[in-house]
Amino acid sequence: MGEGARNDSGVAQVYYVCGAKHLVKPGEVVPEAHLTRDLREVLRKPYVVPRRPYPSVRRMVEVSGQPGMFASVTVPASPENRARWLAERPTITASRPDLLPGPSRLVASTRAGLRWVVDPTFPPNGSDGERVGALADGMRAVLRGESVEGLRLSGPVPSDLSDRRTLVVVCVHDAPRYALDCLASILTDSDAPGFDLAVVDDGSTEAARDLVEAAIRPGSARTPTGSSDASWRSLEAVDGSRVRGFYHRRAEARGYLDSANLGASLLDPAVHDSIAFVNSDAIVGPGWLRALRRALAREGVGFANPLSNENVDASVRVPPGCDPPMFSDALLIASDGEPVEALTPTGFCLAVRAEVWRRFGPFDASLWGTGYGEETHLVLVARKAGWISVHVPDAFVWHARSRSHGREDGSTRSREAGAAIRRIHGSWFDGLAVEAARADRMRTTRERVASLVRLPSRNPPSRRVAWYLKSTLLCGGVYAVLYLSDALRRIGWDSVVCALEPVDLDLYPNRSAVFAFDGEGDFRRSFSRDVFDRGFLVSASWVTSEAVEQVERSSGGDVVGVHFMQDDERRFEFNVGYGPRIEQAWANERVVGNSRWVCDVVATRSLRPPKLIRVGVDPAIFHPRPRPPSDALRVVALSRGETRHRGSDVLFLALREAERLGVPLDVRLFGSRPRPSDSGFASSHVGRLAHEDLAPIVASSDVLVDPSRFQGFGLDAVQALACGTALVCTSNLGCDEYAVDGGNALIVAPEDPSAIAAALVRLHRDRSLLARLQAAGPPSVVSLSWEALAREWSDYLTGLAPW
Repeated sequence: MGEGARNDSGVAQVYYVCGAKHLVKPGEVVPEAHLTRDLREVLRKPYVVPRRPYPSVRRMVEVSGQPGMFASVTVPASPENRARWLAERPTITASRPDLLPGPSRLVASTRAGLRWVVDPTFPPNGSDGERVGALADGMRAVLRGESVEGLRLSGPVPSDLSDRRTLVVVCVHDAPRYALDCLASILTDSDAPGFDLAVVDDGSTEAARDLVEAAIRPGSARTPTGSSDASWRSLEAVDGSRVRGFYHRRAEARGYLDSANLGASLLDPAVHDSIAFVNSDAIVGPGWLRALRRALAREGVGFANPLSNENVDASVRVPPGCDPPMFSDALLIASDGEPVEALTPTGFCLAVRAEVWRRFGPFDASLWGTGYGEETHLVLVARKAGWISVHVPDAFVWHARSRSHGREDGSTRSREAGAAIRRIHGSWFDGLAVEAARADRMRTTRERVASLVRLPSRNPPSRRVAWYLKSTLLCGGVYAVLYLSDALRRIGWDSVVCALEPVDLDLYPNRSAVFAFDGEGDFRRSFSRDVFDRGFLVSASWVTSEAVEQVERSSGGDVVGVHFMQDDERRFEFNVGYGPRIEQAWANERVVGNSRWVCDVVATRSLRPPKLIRVGVDPAIFHPRPRPPSDALRVVALSRGETRHRGSDVLFLALREAERLGVPLDVRLFGSRPRPSDSGFASSHVGRLAHEDLAPIVASSDVLVDPSRFQGFGLDAVQALACGTALVCTSNLGCDEYAVDGGNALIVAPEDPSAIAAALVRLHRDRSLLARLQAAGPPSVVSLSWEALAREWSDYLTGLAPW
């Protein structure tokens, strides 16, 4: 049983570690690191129905002494029996606590060490976050060859590749939000050796290109060494000694491979010993480049690939709450430093020895078109000549995956590339693949990573906040919380989002940490203790308002609770029983409203005046794009028939009437699919989309129609204005924050399909009015960026702190 426990129950079993769901089929083995006493018993005994003489349910119960670690066990269903059960056994003891290190134990475990010798006095006293951060910083210093008192490697310091530089190539195509984060992570890595950065913009839209150029500040034209192309420009925003940079902008997109080869053309044998390709939808963790260079310095290694949340064979499960820097710290501390041989590394972050690239490169665009499969083919060709590739266990790079191609297109092309690889390399590759699968060389690394729990932030409690949601069901209110949490993290806050029901997580930006646990009556059992050490808790859902009060009352003044209201009292009719509870919270607690109208509603019931902090728009996602001429009026709108106040019934009546009045319509709907009988007109339905996928559809439309009967704010409308899409909306109260009739929108009375139809007729016939509204949209919402709103939240929360 030392390696784990086999599932002998006869049925598939589900268990949870760190909120992540695992399925173990009959006969499969659960790793020792995941086992608890209860889970071991469940696996050992054959499944018999009924298993207990009383009704029971599955609940998440905290593992003893392990913040953030939960197991799912069967507990009594009735509150009385569950209370007695929890009183007798409030937590579960881990069977191997040494494999489930909390922050302090993680530091202590290194003293027994995989490859480190740590003096008991190191790191110095401080919070867990400060100690872990100091330990990781010290380890990186030692790996650079510096001397750190109280810390040394148990063996020799590994060699760097050489004293030359790495050429880092980043190809950008739209998706500027990801590109900006990618470039920032590369340029701010204080552990990085000197490197040259080549940024190639492959025909991005003007707005996307302007955002990237503003961040990197390209200067005068300069022809880099090794290139005859004088259209490169040097970067002014980088340190000329440690980092040198070049920027190339293309008017039209030619595809990833052509752009990557262009960036790689700057490789100079006299200057560079390696080249690293980094996708613009990746965020590198601290120490990534040095770790890849150490791996390339090993005999016969031609390619090095980091661990990632999205890297096929080298994918690892990132514990809830870990951002790339935090998880990089954890991997460095827990790693044995030994690279793992890889058959097919992934090109999203691929370091290549210069001599290997010069011999086997560039990428073959004649075979692979604009991308997918090219790096695997290159690696396999080099492997036949004796060069291997490796995964590097102490390098971590977060990857959004396929943002430049679109996720649907990327998935299809990935499958097509896999089939092409097998056609080209035949049975030789198939044999290698079978051997690699049988060896499962990443198994030990994955098991070690699975034992890690969330490391605490280095930020003090005064800049730590948790947002509470009932669920992550796709809607503007959830998006607003996630965007605000992301923006707060970018200005230095440790901000996480907690949700009782994990829904639609693939449709949201994957930056904010989301704790997705199932609900207990007492939220303090549902979420990690770490959440309640944050100083600030924000209830962003009706259901979580009482939980914030509970935690605040029990904290002894160490926690400040805030209620973030994004809607109005009319929602009470849909939340029977919550109305009085929320009004009581308003009377006693701090409230933030997202519009003046919501604040006015709260003010009639609250003893304290609410704070106005609006919600906004991400200009890196929602921005104007080229819109070709069209005789038809291109209309986009949300269809959500199950939510009456969103006015889908009014929308369909209005569009039918506009067509009857002679307006040629090209209608695109997003959100819930309407029933065929609802619409009565020709339309396309794109379904429920992530914002990165929805934005181009909104930006390519002429008009967004919002027929809502009321809105707390109206995120769809603001995002349309940012895209330069004309807005037709009802006087839904929340729109007063941004919509001006005749200025950037046409505002009509609610519940009036004829008024909406008349507005569409007017825009179709008066194209100059349409163009004027479209031009007025972006500047009217420029102040509603999430970064600016996050600073308002930061000032507001800091002002509430009693410490």
